[in-house]
Amino acid sequence: MPILIVHEIGKKPVAANVDKYPFIIGRDETSDLVLSNVSVSRTHASILRKEDGCYWAHPIALNNGLLVDGQEIQFDTQLTEGSGLQIGRYSLVFTLEKQIPTDYLQTGSHYIDVVCADCGWGGQLSRHRFGEGKTPPQCPQCAGADFKRFGDAQQGAEELEDDRVAAPRVPMTSTKVLASEVMADYHERHEAAQNARVERVGGSSHLGEGLNLSHDRELTIGKHGKAQLGVEGLCIGDPVTIRWERDSYVIRKGGWRPIIRINGEKVSEAKLEADVVFHVGRSKFRFTVG
Repeated sequence: MPILIVHEIGKKPVAANVDKYPFIIGRDETSDLVLSNVSVSRTHASILRKEDGCYWAHPIALNNGLLVDGQEIQFDTQLTEGSGLQIGRYSLVFTLEKQIPTDYLQTGSHYIDVVCADCGWGGQLSRHRFGEGKTPPQCPQCAGADFKRFGDAQQGAEELEDDRVAAPRVPMTSTKVLASEVMADYHERHEAAQNARVERVGGSSHLGEGLNLSHDRELTIGKHGKAQLGVEGLCIGDPVTIRWERDSYVIRKGGWRPIIRINGEKVSEAKLEADVVFHVGRSKFRFTVG
């Protein structure tokens, strides 16, 4: 039976048995594996077992990424021994071993910072794969094997209170996991996402004064009665949308009208920074965080 070892910043890792398929992972309490932090979508991802007997990671959340071995995936991706998954602020390790290798219980201590000499990709790879007699790791971007190394990433090992822990072993695949400071930054961005708001600046209040944003649904701005926030001026086609995409809110034009302006410049899409003022048609709005 597969096991997922769940790492969360500041907490001891937890082992979860993957005992059904699909095995749902998400923030919702009905999930098979509940990850309660707001950086996780209600139904974020699942683990599948297909007819070939192999295990696959399946992304579900449209606006919230799923990383497998350091790469964001859009389609089903096969999991092998030691595969790493990144879901919000959580780092998970996939294993088929009955006794969990102690390597899988460590966050960062067995990784080194590397840059691919061929394509410039940068990340963290298992230092065990660079040992004498080991099959060298491959760059997840170009499949090259020539890396510049920048030393061991030491963060200290965590212990799991579980009798399934075995002696250390080398994962079959190189696994990239986000460093703790990167995960913390990612978490802070998601926390901020829960306190973001679009407010109308002047104009007609009957068109809606403002609305709170959420990372799991989009806000529409357009023709009064057909969008969540109405605007003054000509509206032709789909409304303007604001939605959470990976690490920030993005405003995007819908139809031909209304036009979006930020700092006087016409844009078709743009990331929104805190306290930025923008125009949609003849209406003026401010994006706030916190």
